[in-house]
Amino acid sequence: MSEENNQVPSALVAVGTKALTVRSAPLVKRGLALAKSLQPGDAATHYTPGIALGNKGDMDGEIAEYREALRLNPKNENAHFNLGLALEQKGDRRGALEEYRAAHMLDPKNAIYKQNYEDTVAAGESMTSSADLVFPALML
Repeated sequence: MSEENNQVPSALVAVGTKALTVRSAPLVKRGLALAKSLQPGDAATHYTPGIALGNKGDMDGEIAEYREALRLNPKNENAHFNLGLALEQKGDRRGALEEYRAAHMLDPKNAIYKQNYEDTVAAGESMTSSADLVFPALML
């Protein structure tokens, strides 16, 4: 594919993402489908729509797009981090922790990745400590 043709899928992803923000579903589907068909192995054709779907409130769609982006490029620390955020919003703290850890391992100097990972670990520890105190009392 020539350099000019390589820019076409990116432009279509941008158009599809913009259309998604203005809720033009038919344009979104056409633009993103065309971009994905032109470069099916390009993680950006899934990562970028994942962001837009999350902004729209479609958590399941967002998660699916990030997972596909990571299938295509497992070293995309931004996709790991954003997937972690989406999973945490859905209440999947364990899944979020795994994604935050992956993002942090891929980019250990990123303070935000590190903080989210540490905060999620700490939240899990405090919940475990509380559960250890509550459940034995219920046994009485």
